[in-house]
Amino acid sequence: MSKKQQIWLAILLILSLIYFIGGMISENDSGYPLWHRTLGLLGCIIWGTLLFSVWKSKQKK
Repeated sequence: MSKKQQIWLAILLILSLIYFIGGMISENDSGYPLWHRTLGLLGCIIWGTLLFSVWKSKQKK
């Protein structure tokens, strides 16, 4: 994976974290349903796993 792709993945991970944290901070009655929070958490986990696997595969080379 090229350096440019890694930078984009890192940006997506940061945006997912901001989305997730923003959902946890906002109040329940603000129209921010639980599935939004779940989606944000899953996004963080998926992007983090992808970045970690790319990093590990580069270390093995």
